[in-house]
Amino acid sequence: IIENVRKINNVGIVNVFTNGTVMPKEKLLHQLKQEFVTVSLSNYSKNLSDEQHKKIIETRKVFINTEGVEFFEAENFTWMDTRSFDYVGDSKQKMINRFENCKLKDCYRLYNGKMFRCLHHYAGYVTGKLHIDSSVVDINDIEDDSKLVDALNRFINVDYIDVCNYCELPFKAEAVSSGEQLI
Repeated sequence: IIENVRKINNVGIVNVFTNGTVMPKEKLLHQLKQEFVTVSLSNYSKNLSDEQHKKIIETRKVFINTEGVEFFEAENFTWMDTRSFDYVGDSKQKMINRFENCKLKDCYRLYNGKMFRCLHHYAGYVTGKLHIDSSVVDINDIEDDSKLVDALNRFINVDYIDVCNYCELPFKAEAVSSGEQLI
């Protein structure tokens, strides 16, 4: 995946997230050493077993001792609980404000040829809780390159998306400690 993503024009940095419990093999380490690839090592160790914690320490050592691997450790990391897909009913101005402040608004997701603007919309769609709306670009349906460019420009240059009215981010969603499991 890293190798192929690096081949895409206009991709700046490929950031790989890991909790470090799986030791990367040589082939992966080779990709992690490439220019414009970074690794985020989370602080999940707070909520893991001693055995898993030891694996994280060993993985960290490998990152430190492998020349060219750029990594940083996220400390005191929290996640926002995005499980709610209930209708919020905010005004257009409130949705614009939430969208401007949302950390997921630029986390595009391509799934079966459909480009989603945020992970919340993608997750809601694949779980059947949300539907496709005008903010989603179906790349499979656009054969003309110029029309695809226009569609992607509209996709990027929006004030908000309709799904914002089914999301509590960034103001009302509950913060969750890293590694804590939600049911």
